[in-house]
Amino acid sequence: MSKELRLPGRPKKPSPDASGLGEFAAGLGAEVLTDREVSADRDAGAPSEVVEVSDNDVLELGWEGGIVELVRVGDVESHFPQLQRSTDGRFEIPTHRSLETSTRGSLDVALENLRQIRVGELIEGTLLDGAVELAVPKAVQKLEKIHMPAPGLYRIAEDGALEQRLERAPKQPEPILVLLHGTFSKTASSFRDLFESSDWSALYDHYEKRVFALEHHTVVASPAANALALARALPRGANVHLLSQSRGGLVSDLLCRHPWDDERASVLFQAPRYAKVREELEALRALSDAFAVTRTIRVASPAAGTLLASDRLDTYLSVILSVIGKALGPGAPALSFVKSMALAILASRSKADVLPGLEAMMPHLDKGFVPFLNMAEEHPSELAVIAGAVQGGGVFDTVKKFFSHLYFREENDFVVDSKSMFRGVPRTTSHAFFYRDPRADHFSYFANEETRSRMVEWLVHARTERFEPIDNARPLGGLRSRDGAPLRTIPDDDEIERLAERRKTLPVVFLLPGIMGTHLASQNNRQWIHVRRLLWGGLSKLGFAGRDIKPDGLVSRYYEKLYDHLFEQHHVIPFGFDWRLPIEESAKRLAKSLAAELERTRRLGQPVRIVAHSMGGLVSRALVMNHPNMWGEMTKRGGRLLMLGTPNYGSYVPAQVFARKHSLLKHLARADLRSSLDELTDVVRGFPGLVEMLPFKGDIVDLLERKHWRDIPFAP
Repeated sequence: MSKELRLPGRPKKPSPDASGLGEFAAGLGAEVLTDREVSADRDAGAPSEVVEVSDNDVLELGWEGGIVELVRVGDVESHFPQLQRSTDGRFEIPTHRSLETSTRGSLDVALENLRQIRVGELIEGTLLDGAVELAVPKAVQKLEKIHMPAPGLYRIAEDGALEQRLERAPKQPEPILVLLHGTFSKTASSFRDLFESSDWSALYDHYEKRVFALEHHTVVASPAANALALARALPRGANVHLLSQSRGGLVSDLLCRHPWDDERASVLFQAPRYAKVREELEALRALSDAFAVTRTIRVASPAAGTLLASDRLDTYLSVILSVIGKALGPGAPALSFVKSMALAILASRSKADVLPGLEAMMPHLDKGFVPFLNMAEEHPSELAVIAGAVQGGGVFDTVKKFFSHLYFREENDFVVDSKSMFRGVPRTTSHAFFYRDPRADHFSYFANEETRSRMVEWLVHARTERFEPIDNARPLGGLRSRDGAPLRTIPDDDEIERLAERRKTLPVVFLLPGIMGTHLASQNNRQWIHVRRLLWGGLSKLGFAGRDIKPDGLVSRYYEKLYDHLFEQHHVIPFGFDWRLPIEESAKRLAKSLAAELERTRRLGQPVRIVAHSMGGLVSRALVMNHPNMWGEMTKRGGRLLMLGTPNYGSYVPAQVFARKHSLLKHLARADLRSSLDELTDVVRGFPGLVEMLPFKGDIVDLLERKHWRDIPFAP
């Protein structure tokens, strides 16, 4: 559909490149229709021109600070919700953006150049390898084949160059190393900085030339197809070490995802579009005993997906282009291919879920690769994770501010959420290094000595001194530091004992969480909160049908910072309780623990205090009411109770849950592959602890009385 836009700036001289976009764009029949230099002058008299455009044209906006923003013309109005009309009534592309900063208020960023691009080979879709309902645009398929005409397993030469392509690697008595590159990339691009470093020589010499790389398509092929290609090229009985970058980590995890059951795979990949994936997974499973992956290092892997892949693809691709340009330079070979791929995807209006390689990185809970990998049983091998988060400004500061709507919630390296890097298939032994730095961007892990040297030490010597163990029950694998400070070193056994003795002389504080803030385990298997088990009916297993359920620690995601703050001046005792049970039962358990601590501290007379959040405050008040003598002894020593957000008159949250209206229960039901919303509601309606928290205000509100539910808007 044709329309007119008012574009700012003056036309520039034609580029010597016929298309103006580099080598790959020529294969798409892409051309620059308008190339404009935009004046920084924002007065009303700044130059502009009315240009005829098509909905499938792409605007490339070059903002101050090296920011690249791609927008399909048909999406211009939704992309710029505050878009202004010029005096002649036509939409006008803005020439500046106002960015919010924490130190300087607002910061204006000017538009420096603008291009209107049209892609010739576009809309016609073809079925990829016969997959049902998966129409991948021809332009995207063509680009991947131009970029990588012969995917497969290659031997790597001493200088990092690819040698001959192998149908099957030769059988070796010693471990072989295989490199797995990331999205929109290939071996030469992903591992360029490694090949150019002195660390590469040490790595190559250690494996005595037994180093290979899998060249694979990352957009039109699924990770299962990539893993299957590698499995078929490995010699029988091979001992394999893997070094993966970005999406290559999904491929490495699939090679460690054995065995799996038919039921789970069929449920997660039951949609028609996964028909090809199901075949690939079945073929991969048949080869699972032919080789052994014993050591893996994953660098910036979207092991639990990445939020960017689930957002608008135009923004995702703009971020990648902006970061590549800054990290590798505007003339980087990778830039031309990524830009051409972005043009093909945007102009053809492709969504991530029709591009198998990108869809695999979407953080689905109920389908696809992310739950399939994260619900896996522990694999008997060693894993090291290199994760990162851009922190502290630097050259990427403008990028972060420009795309701030993507980054205000989670730490990330601009492409992958940091927390995702710690997930995936669990291993028997898992260690990680979390790199927070202004240069911890997605494309610089192999350029930074801090991260690169650790990779080599792990692969060559299996050294863990410069890593920390991963704790999957804690955010960011447990590798969290305050205000970007270096991670604390692990004390030796003697120091741990000295610290423990000293801390016994500090005032004591019991830390009580709120409702659902305590993990619950059945026969030592955590059910709440355990993502894999919740997806497979875990909440329904918390019913009272003869199950032995016990508290299993506080949910650290919510209480870790509070614990750390109290830890500085107190001996902190986290008191998790079974929030399903009657409040007085939890108060009895708390009384036993308090009595023991009061006796232990009697000689020194230390205060024993309580900090309680939400439902924990009700448990504490029940203690005060039922054990007045104990409370009296506590207060004589300076003990006190601090309640944080305690619902002393009850809470409407349980009422919403019981009425099937609460968002959390709805999310759990959508993710649960076995239980419906009605079934989960029946389970939680049997929790006395939730019933006791129903609102009560005398005759005005008492939700234990049926008549009061009629006046509640969300009641059934």
